[in-house]
Amino acid sequence: MRRFQPVQPPMLERGLLHEHYQYVEYAPAPRLKHIVCCYWSSVMKPGEKSQWHRIVPDGCIDIIFDLYAVDHRSAFLASLMRSYEVMELTESMAFFGIRLYASEVRGLLGYAGSSLAGTHVTLEQWLGAQAAPMTEDVVTAAHMQERIERTERWLWMLVQEQEDNDTARLRQLVHYIYTEQGRLTVRDLAQQSHYSDRTLRRLFQQELGVSPKEWSDMMRFQAVLRHLQMNDAYSVAMDASSPSGAFTSHSSSTGIAEVIPQSLTLSELAVRFGYYDQSHLNLAFNRYYGLPPGQLLQR
Repeated sequence: MRRFQPVQPPMLERGLLHEHYQYVEYAPAPRLKHIVCCYWSSVMKPGEKSQWHRIVPDGCIDIIFDLYAVDHRSAFLASLMRSYEVMELTESMAFFGIRLYASEVRGLLGYAGSSLAGTHVTLEQWLGAQAAPMTEDVVTAAHMQERIERTERWLWMLVQEQEDNDTARLRQLVHYIYTEQGRLTVRDLAQQSHYSDRTLRRLFQQELGVSPKEWSDMMRFQAVLRHLQMNDAYSVAMDASSPSGAFTSHSSSTGIAEVIPQSLTLSELAVRFGYYDQSHLNLAFNRYYGLPPGQLLQR
């Protein structure tokens, strides 16, 4: 099964990163790749200027640990995002996050991701007494490798304890959408899955808190960001050492080779990912990123 790998702005706008602001992602162990998108760390140190930090919808729910906090209740869950958010960072901070695929949250933690919508939930509220020792393990780890190892032991224990039919069904449905890069209508999804439109809408709303159409829209937008990220990496390599050419075979983090065009106009990009036209693509960027695509490509 192909693994969906969403993109967040710091991984796309590499120019935002500097000595005072660092964001790094780490791959999970193979046995957890169907549940964990990645682990990440975000560190901000005092500098002459504040730092803007942008977060965009990515189909994931994060467990976040404040590494500077002294109270275990500082660990919390960030709900599924449906639009972008921009924060101004002005003080020192250090966070460690577990980015979970939203479709796997019930199977891992026992509750549907939809129950997080519009709330700020601490890990203790979600997991009870299990949260305190887990938070202490994460915060007191001597280095990142140890932190991830401790996290994965805990996650694997939870994985072994829980699995349910709704998680299995939702996993298959979101796989269809990932595979088609969000370009499936609800009718197409119903035909592929052999579920009725009504069943699909009920399951997505119950488990994720969004409609299958809205989920597909977010996944299509993420597919565009993934294309831009991979194309940018390709362009850098071409500029550095490769002869000129329009295409290359790129081995992505999914483990599947992808053919990446060196450049596309915004109109061509819109058509490639199933938008009606460039204006339709611009609307998606304004909703999910907060910047028009042309401005993003100049950053």
